[in-house]
Amino acid sequence: MKRLISIILSFLFLLTATMPLYAYASVKTDYSKVSLLQEGSFDDSQTVAESSQLSSSYSNLSAVKDFIYNSLSNVKTNFDIRSYKIQRTDFPLIYANVINDHPDLFYVSSSIQYGYYSDGTVGTVRPYYTVEPKDIDAAKKIFNRGFMYAVDLVDDSMDDVQKALVIHDYLCMIALYPRLAYTSDDKQIYHSAYGMFYNGTVVCAGYALAYSAIMNYLSIPCKYVISDEMAHAWNIVQINGKWYNVDLTYDDLYMTLGENAHSLIAHNCFLKSTAAMSGNTGIWHKGMSYPDEITCDDTTYDNAFWNDINTNISVANGNYYYIDCNLNNLKFNIVKRDKNGNTSLVCNDTYMTSGQRRVSTNPNNSSDKHYYNIFYSPLIGYNNRLYFANVNYTSSSVKNGILNSINFDGRNKKSFVTLENSKCFLSLGVENGDLLYLPIIDMKSQNKVVMPRISSFDNAFESNGYDSYADVNNDGINNAKDYAMIMNGKY
Repeated sequence: MKRLISIILSFLFLLTATMPLYAYASVKTDYSKVSLLQEGSFDDSQTVAESSQLSSSYSNLSAVKDFIYNSLSNVKTNFDIRSYKIQRTDFPLIYANVINDHPDLFYVSSSIQYGYYSDGTVGTVRPYYTVEPKDIDAAKKIFNRGFMYAVDLVDDSMDDVQKALVIHDYLCMIALYPRLAYTSDDKQIYHSAYGMFYNGTVVCAGYALAYSAIMNYLSIPCKYVISDEMAHAWNIVQINGKWYNVDLTYDDLYMTLGENAHSLIAHNCFLKSTAAMSGNTGIWHKGMSYPDEITCDDTTYDNAFWNDINTNISVANGNYYYIDCNLNNLKFNIVKRDKNGNTSLVCNDTYMTSGQRRVSTNPNNSSDKHYYNIFYSPLIGYNNRLYFANVNYTSSSVKNGILNSINFDGRNKKSFVTLENSKCFLSLGVENGDLLYLPIIDMKSQNKVVMPRISSFDNAFESNGYDSYADVNNDGINNAKDYAMIMNGKY
């Protein structure tokens, strides 16, 4: 018996000697709710340098943030960070920054539970998720599909300015700012990057998170700017070592027109200095809180050519393509501009559809108003061609609206889809690879007609196959009736 007891005691001694000392430490549980932009928090602490707010200096900070990200990305129900020696006073900020810096963690809640030891270091972390674990994979697929479609719009012929512009215009094109009559109308999905790629319905945080996710993926540094005074968020991006403001929300003309106008996109808040953003060009931004003591004082792009362009700017083969409006005769030219600023004419003497003014009022002086002309003459690049809408006039009124297509070099112009009875086109757009057009007559009902996915415009309408066309008469069959209605504008 004594021998047996001796063996047992020896075993227990060896066991305790090899166990970590903290196994015997007193473990307490804490619960926090961190500040997340994707949940609509406009906490200025998000934009302050992380290092200045932490109570300790951590040489392994990058490693622990990567570990937290990977754990959340794999939807872990709990994970242990004891070995990183992170103090409980610092952990909530570190945890929040991981999520704010990774918009693909849209399904992670601001609520967090974690254990800590007598020395103040955090051990086991138990995250909460806003999406049911069983549904997260499906949500990720939706996010990744929309995200990668946007990423694939850029190519190696583009410089960083052009890449930033292409993504700016695309996100403005697909986004639809929700109408929130009451606070209760607000939904968490509106604030997330997922909302952008799910159905495009987002508020400013959703615009900023989606843009940041794509820019950083493209190796263009991008961060958030917060304004408590405006209850607003936007981005700053780094181009050639300089930082510039980019506010997609204010450049999306949906905010002016009240509908998703697709290719009607302003550029007043694209690559702007703080001075420009604070004035009428930037629509009077105020109360900016920049991250990491960053300044946006470079004025290189404050007076860029895109300031006067209120439609989508297409980029192909390293060149810009855009509409140059003539205010005297209501005609527009399609212009090609290279990276050096040299311009040439692609197409001219095409009448613009319509126009109105965008008003910017000085918040410090309500009588001080600035006007920006907006013209419904959308242009968009699609399947290696430029598509644009214009109108035919009688002596006194609009006769019809016409969609046109032309090569990037100005050759092989074709016209198709004519709207009779004085109807005009409001906009063109591309969503998930489909070319869309929206007639002005259908603005309120938002009847977007999906054009076919075409690889060759020349033979697209010579085929008798109608499966690629929208069922515009809603009879459940894609057939010649739908084709005829699309081609004649009777839908």
